[in-house]
Amino acid sequence: MDTERLLLAGLYNQSRVDRREGRLAQSATLMKEMVSRWPTDIEVRLAWVESLILDAKNYPAAIAAADSTAVADD
Repeated sequence: MDTERLLLAGLYNQSRVDRREGRLAQSATLMKEMVSRWPTDIEVRLAWVESLILDAKNYPAAIAAADSTAVADD
């Protein structure tokens, strides 16, 4: 479990560096890897939606991803 969280942190942080430095395709690729590994993690799914908007500029896909993200009622 700890290794998975380290991998997740590394993917997330590198995607932010890539975005900041204008490597949007690389940032989107890392986010796609995150969502494929942790498809039920709400934070990962919301980061994926953000990436679809900011990195891929794919607004219809972002809306579809947001619509398919289930948020539990507390």
